[in-house]
Order: sequence, then C-alpha cells, then structure tokens
Amino acid sequence: MKIDSDKYFVQQNCPVCGSKEKKVLHKDILHTCHVLEMAQVNIKNEDALCDILVCAICGHSYLSHILKDEIINYYYNAVNSEYYNQVKDSPYDRRAADTLKFANFITDECKGAKTILEVGSGMGYLLNQLKLKGFDCWGVEPSKFASTYSKDIFDLTVVTNLLTPTTFPNQQFDIVIMSDVVEHISGINELVSIAQNYLTDGGKMVILTGNADSLYAKWCGRKWLYYFSW
Repeated sequence: MKIDSDKYFVQQNCPVCGSKEKKVLHKDILHTCHVLEMAQVNIKNEDALCDILVCAICGHSYLSHILKDEIINYYYNAVNSEYYNQVKDSPYDRRAADTLKFANFITDECKGAKTILEVGSGMGYLLNQLKLKGFDCWGVEPSKFASTYSKDIFDLTVVTNLLTPTTFPNQQFDIVIMSDVVEHISGINELVSIAQNYLTDGGKMVILTGNADSLYAKWCGRKWLYYFSW
C-alpha cells in the first residue's frame, strides 16, 4: 500500500539543520504502537514502514517521515496517548519515581533559578518533584486527561494546550524544560524558538530526548524502544 504522505505524513529533511544529506541507519522500521489506529489514520503500521536516518551534516537521527502535527495533537488531546490510557488504572506507575532523578539534576545544574515552565508536562510528576524542591512551576500539556490529573492530584498550574507565543502573556521563566517532546514533532526549531522567548535573561532550556548514539541504543539496534512510537 502506498503511504498517503500528503494527508497524514511529513517527509523529513533533517529537522534540526534542514540538510537533505543523510545516511540510512535502520531501514523499514515497523512501529508497534497504536497511534495510527487511535488517531483514526486509515493506514496499518505494516503499510507505514519508515527509515531511521542520520544527518550527514549535524549527526541528528530522525525518522524519514512522521505524522503531521495536527494528527499527533489530536492523538494527545482527543484520545490521549497509550501511556495515559495505561496509567488511568494505575496512576502511580513506577516511572513516576524516575522523575526525581531529573529533578535533582535540574536543581544541581540550575542554581539560583526560581521559575520553571515544562512544555509537554504530562501528568505532572516532574513538575511536582520540582515544586516540592521550592520552584514556582508552570506547565503546558495538550492532553486534557493528563493536565487535569496534574492539576487535581498535584495542584499544579497547567494550561491545556500547545505552547504558542501567547500561551503565557507577559511571563518569562528561568528554566524551560522539554522532556520526550521534540522527537514527536516536525517543527523542532520553531518550538525551540517559541520556548526561547519565554526565557529570562540568562535562563536555561533543558531538552531531554532519546540518544541514538548511546551504548544502550546501539546494543538494542533497530529494536530500541524509541523507534517504535510516532
């Protein structure tokens, strides 16, 4: 079956530097998640194989094609994600405790910071850990379920939306965090630019994503978990 790229997908050059020069790291990756089905995309995973490419200029690893932002946004906003659906029955998933390590890193590396914005704040586990450490925390999250959970359970200030230049009028933050966000979008530089405008002078942006050059990723090869979700 031929992929309907115009309707559902964005064929990518390097999303960081824009270069068309690349090499194939892994070919014909089969996504095992249910994003296409849940987002009402009428294509089976088997018919949407994609390659893992490495930019020959900047070394960034990326998918040959990804879902359009509006489909991913619908997936998170209207139907939630598979992760959120799983934790509805078990909200205190063990992965929540892992955010403490990240919170400790932020605290150690960002001395003197007081205000934090997390883009894609999920269910609020990281923001809550940072709030407990004394930071003034804000979040923006497209999933209604996740943002409501973070407000109801952790009493966090979270906007249910995507980050835009007008999401937080007249506000700036000492730290802007994006954890497991950039790999899901096509306009990485645009998002980073918007987030950068929310930083105070001397503020820091902290971006966490999978490292395809890590020892674990190399050991897993084409079976690395980061490759199996849109």
